[in-house]
Amino acid sequence: MDATISGTKAAIFGEYIRSRRKELSLTQETLASRVGIYQPFLSKVELGQTIPSLDVVASLAKELALPNCYLFSLLGRCEQPSYPVLLEVASDDEIQIRISDTKGKRITGKELELIKVMIRAILENQ
Repeated sequence: MDATISGTKAAIFGEYIRSRRKELSLTQETLASRVGIYQPFLSKVELGQTIPSLDVVASLAKELALPNCYLFSLLGRCEQPSYPVLLEVASDDEIQIRISDTKGKRITGKELELIKVMIRAILENQ
């Protein structure tokens, strides 16, 4: 993809891919096969060690039942609607997030848990 993508974005992207894959009860081998890549490459993506090509990101989005733009946005490549966010980090183990959206959209519990995973990845990579 692009050499300017930071290690933090790669880590967040990879953690999200792993989390979503597990949520769908897919093995690395199964997902890699469906996407048309090798399992060791998917492992490196999930570990934040590499960023796949745009075609692979689009295939991952399809297989993980996500909008293309969502995965691209994790890499800073697509604009997502912004939500006012209040982040409270009480301790390393406790992250509290309050999200409000003036358009009335509700954030699901699963989306909130994924946000927490991404925030933990950011905090760990600082």
